[in-house]
Amino acid sequence: MTTLRLTPCMELIYARLEVPSPQNAASNTFRGPRQFIPHLSSLRAKLTRDLETDTDRHRSLHWALEALPYCLAANYNALVTFVEVQADVIERNAQGLRGGTILVLSADQTDRLNFAIDAFLETACRAQNTLSPYLRRTLRRDYADSLSDLIKKLEKGPVRLPDAIAEILVGYWRTHGERLRHYRDLSQHFALVASESRIFLAEDGTPGSRLLLPSNPEVKSNSALSFGKPPIHAQHYLREQFLKLYGILFCVTKILDQGLPGEPKQFSVAFPRVPLLTGERTDGSRPRVRPV
Repeated sequence: MTTLRLTPCMELIYARLEVPSPQNAASNTFRGPRQFIPHLSSLRAKLTRDLETDTDRHRSLHWALEALPYCLAANYNALVTFVEVQADVIERNAQGLRGGTILVLSADQTDRLNFAIDAFLETACRAQNTLSPYLRRTLRRDYADSLSDLIKKLEKGPVRLPDAIAEILVGYWRTHGERLRHYRDLSQHFALVASESRIFLAEDGTPGSRLLLPSNPEVKSNSALSFGKPPIHAQHYLREQFLKLYGILFCVTKILDQGLPGEPKQFSVAFPRVPLLTGERTDGSRPRVRPV
């Protein structure tokens, strides 16, 4: 069995989230990032309890609510994948380097890091938008599907939220969320968001990696992109964005859960998208045993 080796970045993530790391916790105590918001199961149960006799509405709401834990878990997975790939790239290329030497990695090796960055940006922006169905169902009002549109309406005045929630969301958007969406838009419509990846040896002989994101992701011109003024190190940025995003999802859903009556209850209902009926013929793809 392969043992997961944690980098300082990964240890910090586990420590900040107060979740036991795989190296010092039994497998039955760490089941994955869906544990990061333990009260979410109670909130989902409260939001769906009066729909038990209305199967269609219950199914529709269930599928809308499950996006939040899924997207947060996907975002965490993208972050961990980036950290692991970066550690692997360093290990593969640092041998034989001398002090003061800088190695520019090949496009293939940098692409492995970019894949994880793209996945992180996409899942982070999806996670930003997953609060909307929780707000609509709890507060019984029609809110925009995206956090970007919700913030615009909050700032213009026609939409109201409880003060505590509005303060959290607007503060997050102004300090982190909007810039994160700029990076995502840049990656989707204009250019690769990361610079070339470089491996180097520090003065003490420790190998390291330098991978920068643009300092001005809000520009809509590839030629205007600037790297290093100031330097935005990819791993540091992704880690910070995950923690900030996780924080608002946790706090807003906690406020909603505490504001609803009823005892905490575990959410266990499932609606398969393609029900498998007894006696039904199953068709699907089969993995190739030998290459053709």
